[in-house]
Amino acid sequence: MESYINNQLRTNLWEHFPDLIFFDSPVSDEAIVGLGLINDEEPCWAVVYDQNTVLRVMSEYFSDNGSNDEESDPELEALEWFDFNVIGGYVGASTPIFMLSEEDEYIASRFSHLYDKYFNINHVNSLEEAFEKVKNEDQFMFVPLQDINRISELSSTNSPVKDAKPL
Repeated sequence: MESYINNQLRTNLWEHFPDLIFFDSPVSDEAIVGLGLINDEEPCWAVVYDQNTVLRVMSEYFSDNGSNDEESDPELEALEWFDFNVIGGYVGASTPIFMLSEEDEYIASRFSHLYDKYFNINHVNSLEEAFEKVKNEDQFMFVPLQDINRISELSSTNSPVKDAKPL
């Protein structure tokens, strides 16, 4: 059932945002928490993952598929793999964002870029306003999965945000 949900999630998001980039195994779609509007020379959308969930799933993966060495540490292997292969990689304008929760504060990173603040889609009245905020400040707009339909509510015919099709 989980793979159907994951495939359905990807299919729905790709249908409306064809430039999105998803990570594959061992990074799991269960770690997807929403979308982010970022400024990467032009406005674009990126998948937002919960970093704690990614690391937990990867640790489980390395525990099941990793070294049989008694001294191996799946959590350390997952963290090293994540740092080198995931967070350190730029795969285009829609490179995913990873949010990390630390004591009720969130920080996010994307290809060695650290965002110390973001704003929620519910704090803007239009996508144009959202773009201006991400363009002029070092932040991104976070759209939780449950609020994805707000994107189409804020869309207009002259939106500068590429690929913002109604959901």
